Amino acid sequence: MSRKMQKIKLQLDHSILDRILDYCGEENITPLGNGKFYAYFDFIEDDYGYGILMSFGDKCQCIEPEHVRNEMKRRLNDSIKAYF
Repeated sequence: MSRKMQKIKLQLDHSILDRILDYCGEENITPLGNGKFYAYFDFIEDDYGYGILMSFGDKCQCIEPEHVRNEMKRRLNDSIKAYF
């Protein structure tokens, strides 16, 4: 692996909790109430890693670090442009 793994902070909806557990242990998940959770997710910053995040759709949001959040915005905007 040429890229280093880092922990990123996600906010997620309860509906994808089972899927997130496949990537990070229960000890990395904190309930926020109202069906929302924070998860600390081991992430490698490459196309595969971003693809995993994008597969969660609108049920997951990267909270930090800011550069990963910004890259997600860019990739999602590029995907939207493909349909217009």
